[in-house]
Amino acid sequence: MSLQDHVNKQTANKDTARQAIFEAIEEQAKNLQDYGDAKAAAEGLRNLAEAAAWLIHPAQSH
Repeated sequence: MSLQDHVNKQTANKDTARQAIFEAIEEQAKNLQDYGDAKAAAEGLRNLAEAAAWLIHPAQSH
């Protein structure tokens, strides 16, 4: 595998992970609308936001 192929694969994996997290955030936000007082739903949304932050800005402390 060439270096460029490796870079392209890593980029695609990162984009796939980012899209999956954003979709999960949307779904969790919908759940919060229905169950706004559910502590577990709010915690799940916070965890997903943290995961998104790590993907977008991995060098920053979170």
